[in-house]
Amino acid sequence: MKNLTSRFIPLAILCIAMISPALKSQSIPDTVYLDEAFRETTRGEHRYLQVKIMKEDDYFLRTYYTNGQLRTESFWTGDDSKRIEGNIITYAEDGKILKINNLSKGTYEGEQKIYYDSGALYYVENYRNQKEHGERIVYYEDGSLKRKELFENGKLIYGNCYSMDGKDTTYFPFIVQPQFRGGESERIRYLVENIRYPRKARKMNISGIVYLTFLVRSDGEVTDVRILRGVHPLLDEEALRVVERMPKWKPGKFDGKKVTISFNMPIKFTLAR
Repeated sequence: MKNLTSRFIPLAILCIAMISPALKSQSIPDTVYLDEAFRETTRGEHRYLQVKIMKEDDYFLRTYYTNGQLRTESFWTGDDSKRIEGNIITYAEDGKILKINNLSKGTYEGEQKIYYDSGALYYVENYRNQKEHGERIVYYEDGSLKRKELFENGKLIYGNCYSMDGKDTTYFPFIVQPQFRGGESERIRYLVENIRYPRKARKMNISGIVYLTFLVRSDGEVTDVRILRGVHPLLDEEALRVVERMPKWKPGKFDGKKVTISFNMPIKFTLAR
């Protein structure tokens, strides 16, 4: 199975995989070249071409593959901050539908459908108020039932997994987030023991929270570390250094398989008083 980072993981987990830094600005260029990770790049090095089409004060964003096939079209609207609204169909390079998402104010709302490369339905799930709500039903590629779960306001009420011959089998979570080995307490310990507050930043009385994003690969390696929202180059560079040197994590899982998953992390720099 292909890397699932931008394909199957829900938007609530992986919004960065879907929305490139170029899309976060209100002054989006009419044409942007994007790489495999949806980061802005140069023509010839690109994997996707993004085109902005104005509609009064709002706009459509269309993303194309290099062969000219439409990948997605999204409608961005809002008074103060533009957000995705409505239905988005994602196509493969050969024109097959990969997923059908419904969004409201930039987040999943209502029914979401994901398909296998063959075109067969993989799973369908439902969201309400940014939380899983209703059934999630997962199918094997031949159409037989693989998993059935019920959620209420983001809480799992029950879940069952099935073998290919239709028998109940051991239940396991559909999505498992990556985790720093040893858990959250060990992640915090690592940061406390390894962050070196830049001396110059102390003298300049610079503090704040640096927000980073990175990939936890299927083997647990941390890669592609980037700043989502920085404070100052001195603090940003130190945050990058510490995260880039992190040991391997326990990788995330999707439908029982180890996958590469995007992860966001804030690092707070506080001056002692």
